[in-house]
Amino acid sequence: MIYMRGQARDYDNWAKLTGDDAWNWDQSLRDFMAHEDHYKLDGGADPATGDNSRFSDLHGSGGEWRIEKQRLRWDVLDSFADAAVQNGISKTDDFNSGDNAGVGYFDVNQRSGWRWNTSKAFLRPAKSRPNLTIWTQAQVEKLTLARGDDGALRCTGARVNRDGQTVTASANKEVILSAGAINSPQILQLSGIGPAATLRAHGIDVAKDAPVGLNLQDHLQIRAVYKVAGTKTLNKLAAKSVWQSQNRRGIPVQTLWPHEHVTQPAGCFHPALTPAAPMPTLNTTSNPSASRRLAIRCMTSPRSPSASAT
Repeated sequence: MIYMRGQARDYDNWAKLTGDDAWNWDQSLRDFMAHEDHYKLDGGADPATGDNSRFSDLHGSGGEWRIEKQRLRWDVLDSFADAAVQNGISKTDDFNSGDNAGVGYFDVNQRSGWRWNTSKAFLRPAKSRPNLTIWTQAQVEKLTLARGDDGALRCTGARVNRDGQTVTASANKEVILSAGAINSPQILQLSGIGPAATLRAHGIDVAKDAPVGLNLQDHLQIRAVYKVAGTKTLNKLAAKSVWQSQNRRGIPVQTLWPHEHVTQPAGCFHPALTPAAPMPTLNTTSNPSASRRLAIRCMTSPRSPSASAT
């Protein structure tokens, strides 16, 4: 539910590696802004952000993707931020300017306190369009490929398992593959696009030898939990405010909140303690979720896409 774009330098590096300027930060920023509906621009507002710039220089209004301020604050998280400032990390109220450095509360994808997901924002408003067909209980098995008159490889559609039956969906113009960081490369490899040796080892005919599926990275996470006193935590508050339905034996079976809760409401981005890491490479988030405890997670940001995979 946290709204987080990423570092401008990473987008620029993708453009450099792919040779396609459409990936760079300036181009990506236009798309971010076009889809945004940011609360700080509600009612025609446009606050100054320093250096003679306005909030609207980096954010949009009226788009599908609603971004709101969290409806909470915690004394223990304010103290966490103060401690970060004392250690040289500046406060920020916008982690999405292209430089994530700083400490503060995250903006969230919510509308009136309820989670605002991609289905609510993009899919449901478009369901009645005559040029949209939605299939559920369907899994893409592979892409269908063909070579044009010029010999170039082209995707012509997809082979899909739908309700146990294999069907082929063909495209007149283009195919957009958007299945996530794991499934997108998997589908490409199943279609014969990937490292030739890997594909042959699995009995897949090679359509194009390409480094698909390499450099997959996850966050290294270190979780530290500290016992606190003299301050409220989520569980302590929940014991007084959460309504629970119970079965006949008195065992809680459901917990309902009036609004969605962000499990990591605040955090900071900062460089690792090394001269070789001038940009923010560590993400520290804090969570007042446990009874009389503050959980702090420290995660490393992924390395450059040019780095070798592990």
